[in-house]
Amino acid sequence: MKKIYHRWRDLREKKLTPAQLEQIDREVAQKCFLEGVAGDFAALRNNPEAWLEEQGERTVWDNTLGDGLEDE
Repeated sequence: MKKIYHRWRDLREKKLTPAQLEQIDREVAQKCFLEGVAGDFAALRNNPEAWLEEQGERTVWDNTLGDGLEDE
């Protein structure tokens, strides 16, 4: 995370247009979000009890996808 912040800070110090700065901000935010999600899922998978519970919840949700719909 520090690496991303320092790169972002260095880029902001350059003479960039507002549009370029906005793009950098979006990319940094997206990368931070995705790294957080990846870390959360890794932690979930490393906890066998929690991972089993997650798999059970997915099964329940998958079963609700067709509730009330007629077969086509």
